[in-house]
Amino acid sequence: MYDPARDDVATRTYGLRLGIIVITVLAIAAALMPAVTGFTAGPDSTTACVAARDVWHRAPADADTPSCVGESRHRIFLTATGLGAIGLVGFTTFVAGATRRRRREPAAA
Repeated sequence: MYDPARDDVATRTYGLRLGIIVITVLAIAAALMPAVTGFTAGPDSTTACVAARDVWHRAPADADTPSCVGESRHRIFLTATGLGAIGLVGFTTFVAGATRRRRREPAAA
């Protein structure tokens, strides 16, 4: 149904939504950084590693062999923790907003 009263674009709401999207994208990018940035491993820091790639390998039996697995798993856990925190904040915000909107709406007669 066409309602001219609803045609007004609320610029404050639009700006707020855009700001939330930008903050969310930046937070997700920051949470993913430990898993996708490179680091060095080994006794002389000569082995190049990327956590997202190297976490799936098994640790070598020989302790002298440079291994990326330990640091990769740590970085993946950091990424998972960050993404989990972002998801928890997003879910809590969604539930709180839905509850607030439901309380604000008048009861149907």
